[in-house]
Amino acid sequence: MNQSAREAIFNQLNRMNPPAPKPRPTRISQVDLPADIDGMIATFSQHMTALKGEVYRVSGTAGVLDQLQTIVAANNLKSVMTSSDTTVQGLALKDWGAGQAIEVLSADDYTDPVAFKEALFNQVDAGITSADYAFSESATLGICHNRNQARLVSLAPPLHIAIVPVDRLHRYYEDALVQLFADRDRIPSQLTLISGPSLTADIAATPTVGMHGPKKVIVIFVT
Repeated sequence: MNQSAREAIFNQLNRMNPPAPKPRPTRISQVDLPADIDGMIATFSQHMTALKGEVYRVSGTAGVLDQLQTIVAANNLKSVMTSSDTTVQGLALKDWGAGQAIEVLSADDYTDPVAFKEALFNQVDAGITSADYAFSESATLGICHNRNQARLVSLAPPLHIAIVPVDRLHRYYEDALVQLFADRDRIPSQLTLISGPSLTADIAATPTVGMHGPKKVIVIFVT
């Protein structure tokens, strides 16, 4: 195609009126859920328990570390991998692990992606992350992935522990989407939605836990 023909095509396209955007579909009526923190956590806990997950509510850093110590003992954890987001980093888990004889690794410890994947899939007992959102209507966690929140930390180890500040808990999924897309320049390239342990029935319609992800999910809400 010569240059004049190309320009003619683009000029014609530029003169065309763009179609009017389609109206947004009517929002589905939501089940009325509690709007207070206690009610939202209770609703989240009810759904997560039905999904065979666990939910705890603690106060401050000391409460998180005490709960982690209980989880470590109950699940016989020897090593964990943490994300590098500000919520998890603020807990100083490497120092805590040294006092508990727990090996605490971080995504920042690895420059070789192959070694990082090997550790996640075959070495550590649990992955510890925060979550950007939590939805009480379905006990779902929403994690936006970036260089400090590697996706595999929440997906590869057999146990996923999510530490969630309580102000990130919403009643409905749609409420969080408004917040997520408010800044068009900072929309994440990846968003993982997690509702309990990994579950599939792909093989002979037989439900199997942990086939494509953690066998167990524990959520710690922090007030």
